[in-house]
Amino acid sequence: MHTNYLIGEKNIQEKNIIEEYYSNLYENLEKIAIVYNEVEISFRDLEIYSNQLVEKIREYTEMKIGVLAERSPFFLISILAIFKINAIYVPLIPSVPDDRMVNMIQQADVRVILTQEKFYDKVQKLKGKCSAMFITYLDNFELNQNDVTSTLCNMSKIEDKYNNRIHEDNGAYILFTSGTSGVP
Repeated sequence: MHTNYLIGEKNIQEKNIIEEYYSNLYENLEKIAIVYNEVEISFRDLEIYSNQLVEKIREYTEMKIGVLAERSPFFLISILAIFKINAIYVPLIPSVPDDRMVNMIQQADVRVILTQEKFYDKVQKLKGKCSAMFITYLDNFELNQNDVTSTLCNMSKIEDKYNNRIHEDNGAYILFTSGTSGVP
């Protein structure tokens, strides 16, 4: 996830996505991070939501985690949480036929799938065909005062905890394309 490059004789190290996120977080806490339809989510709320999901998936560090969801703020939150635990994100597009999705899950060795409640029926069909675990619905986030207070008090500890897990030789995501064959 890190990249080194030379400018003249100076060795420059780029930041990984989590380092970049945290370098911008503190100065932008009250600014809007995500706008989707009528929903606006601030950087502070993005941090709180992503940490709520991290708590649910923390034991899956460095595994491949699929996200079966429509594009929404919670879709982005899931990707951020996956990166925070140094796992690998695998997009699972809801409109993909079940057999193709099972093939992708198996080829990528996806162990965990995050999804939305609206895909409950699809999840039930997939459960019998693959060994991935479906552990959470991405629609179930709430901001409560305890989460807000805890996150704001512990931000530097949280940042260090997530940054220490990131290794530059790990991947960030697995993306399937089918080309003309139609097979991922």
